[in-house]
Amino acid sequence: MTDAAKSWSYYDEIDDGGAQYYRITVDEGERLKVSAFTPDDGPFTPSLVVMAPEIDGDDAPPGVSVPDGMGAVVVEGERPATPGYEPFAPSANYETAAFERASDGRTTYLVALYEPANRSGRAGVAIGYQESFTPAEYATVPFSLVDNRLWEGSRSPSPSDRSSSRSSVASACSLGAVGTRAGSRSPSPSCSVAASSCSPAA
Repeated sequence: MTDAAKSWSYYDEIDDGGAQYYRITVDEGERLKVSAFTPDDGPFTPSLVVMAPEIDGDDAPPGVSVPDGMGAVVVEGERPATPGYEPFAPSANYETAAFERASDGRTTYLVALYEPANRSGRAGVAIGYQESFTPAEYATVPFSLVDNRLWEGSRSPSPSDRSSSRSSVASACSLGAVGTRAGSRSPSPSCSVAASSCSPAA
């Protein structure tokens, strides 16, 4: 990912003892902002390992690979008592971990999403802090919302669901609702797509 300032969300799954990886490039003067979330109830607690050459430390849990030349910091998740509700999607997710760091120069980070107790479940990462999207990105929102609901475990969408999503998105965009959601803990509506995870290797 090369635009770390723009809000993106990636929806994934963590298998027993595994991890998902995301490579994020942050430009000079920007900052890395990343959080982990899940729609699942129970003890499942997605957590983060943030890696970069500028980070001191070699703290990494079993199952997370740290490339040579990178340091690592662990952000172990905590379960909130209640999920955060996103009225736009609509959806409800538990934000379990968050990390923010200013960048003095152009830096490439590797972020690992894992579960400390090796539990399996649905998990995602939200990246960025600026919610400013192109018309083409707005056009994909109805389909992304359907994908989001399926990832959360909702029933298969009917044609009326898709029509309703398009109508809701059109109304929100015309009122400027999407563009004013900066700082929301919930996934960005225009990016509800399954993540293409990267390998920890270069």
